[in-house]
Amino acid sequence: MEFVSYDDAMELLGEVGVVKVDRPDDRLELALDAPNDSVHVRVIPEGATGEQLGGQAGDGPRLTVAKERLPELLETLFHKMRVQQLLVLPIGKWRRVFDVVAFSMATVEEWAEVDATASVRLNTRDPLLCAPPDLHTLRALIQAILSDADSVDQGILITTTITPVLVELHPDGCVHFTLSSAALASQVEKLLET
Repeated sequence: MEFVSYDDAMELLGEVGVVKVDRPDDRLELALDAPNDSVHVRVIPEGATGEQLGGQAGDGPRLTVAKERLPELLETLFHKMRVQQLLVLPIGKWRRVFDVVAFSMATVEEWAEVDATASVRLNTRDPLLCAPPDLHTLRALIQAILSDADSVDQGILITTTITPVLVELHPDGCVHFTLSSAALASQVEKLLET
């Protein structure tokens, strides 16, 4: 995992149909630039209502998944999609994420390398670029966020650099997938229902 420039990443994402949504608060939100063609899948943790994630009742399937299964399921999904690069961005700023996951991620060797270079990136949204060998580190980061974070701005956005796929992960275990096709949405649903 390594940091890349926010501006370069947003330019690349724009080329594949991912755009930033202007929000009145300081949270980052991404969307597909063809909203009518996008398919949504929402995941809520067992025992929760999912209201905090927003959206309308009819804007796509809502699946219930045990919160502790999410890191494994997301890692499996990215492997099955055969993604070569993922971009991970904080919903807030990196400082909020790094502060909350510091203890849980202290034993993850690959994260120590990221943490060592993070000091100049903490007040930014510069994405972390992940390749397939980094997926286990991303899984550990997701687990740490779900275990230790308690605020939406400590969540993350995950997207690919090729296929327009957006994953918005909140610390409470709510996940919002925005996908570019019904076939991809079906693949996500099947995986999450196993």
